[in-house]
Amino acid sequence: MAKRSREDSSPVGTIDSPSAVSSSSDPGSPPVPPVLDESHSTKYLQVSDEPARASVAMKCSLAPHPDTITFTTFEAFEVHYAQYHSNRCSECRKNFPTEHFLGLHISENHDPLVAARKAREEKT
Repeated sequence: MAKRSREDSSPVGTIDSPSAVSSSSDPGSPPVPPVLDESHSTKYLQVSDEPARASVAMKCSLAPHPDTITFTTFEAFEVHYAQYHSNRCSECRKNFPTEHFLGLHISENHDPLVAARKAREEKT
C-alpha cells in the first residue's frame, strides 16, 4: 500500500466542495471563509475585568466541629483534614500529630492485652 503524497490532500481548514464556498458579487470584497463543522470550531477563553469572587471549594462537617466549616481552596482543606481528622483515636476521639503517637496511645490505653499485663504487673 503506497502512502498518499501531500500534494494529493487538501490543506487543513479548506473545503473542496464548490457549494461550501460562498460567492461574492463584488470582486474587490474580501473572501468569506467557509463554515466549518462545529467539532472543528475555535474555542475562545472569556476573560472579564471583574475580580474573581471567593467561592467555596470544600466544606467540613466531620466530628469535632459543631458547625460546618468552609474552605476557599483545596489546599486549606487538606491542611485542616491532616491536622484534625487523620490521626484520631476512634475510641476516645483524641488527635495526635503523627501515626506513631496514635499507635502508642492505642497500645497504652485501649489494648486489652496491655491492660491484662499491667494488671499482672508484667513489663509492657
